[in-house]
Amino acid sequence: AASTAVSAALSVAARRNILIKGGRYLEEVGGTDTICFDKTGTLTTSEPVLARIIPLPDATEDYILRRAVSVEMHNHHPLAQAIKAEADNRGVGAEAHTVCEYFLGMGMRAEVGGSEILVGNSKLMGMHKVNVEPVRRKAAPLRRQGRTVLFVAEDKAVIGLLAFDNLIRPEGREVVRRLRRGGADDIVLITGDEPNTAADLARRMGIATVHASVMPEDKA
Repeated sequence: AASTAVSAALSVAARRNILIKGGRYLEEVGGTDTICFDKTGTLTTSEPVLARIIPLPDATEDYILRRAVSVEMHNHHPLAQAIKAEADNRGVGAEAHTVCEYFLGMGMRAEVGGSEILVGNSKLMGMHKVNVEPVRRKAAPLRRQGRTVLFVAEDKAVIGLLAFDNLIRPEGREVVRRLRRGGADDIVLITGDEPNTAADLARRMGIATVHASVMPEDKA
């Protein structure tokens, strides 16, 4: 009866747009005891929302958004798409950039109107010798709310923060529950997000083990 059961399982999976190479691979999955999830686009939707722009003194929300979208205009990362969507909603146009660099798992750098603009996390700021300590107090409560926070810096000084809401996939918690019921003893969240943001998502998803602030090349 084993071959019949395997064939039926492969057929049912195919009807649900899941392709499995063969019975041996199906059996290997059945014996899995640890499942590791990424966050953005996996446990959350691939369309985060730019929920808040926090300007520092001498800057406005629209100024920060214009600088950010000028850097991110050609980036396809979900957070970049959220920045562009908010700029479109507000009618904020991008300025042309002359130099643009992407740092995997950290953010973007560009030269806009003769200024160096950085949009990214604290690792990117540290790489470019930008001091984020004076604004960490502003970022902390946003992260406690489960939001992803990026810094916007101009010429080595932070000018504002961008806070994104991560929309959890509605079926996510049920998937985690079923995997655990099916024999997965350890469900793990591995993400580049800051610890507070990752911990909040894991709590809501019922995931006990979290690895936060992990670079893409270190996730495996």
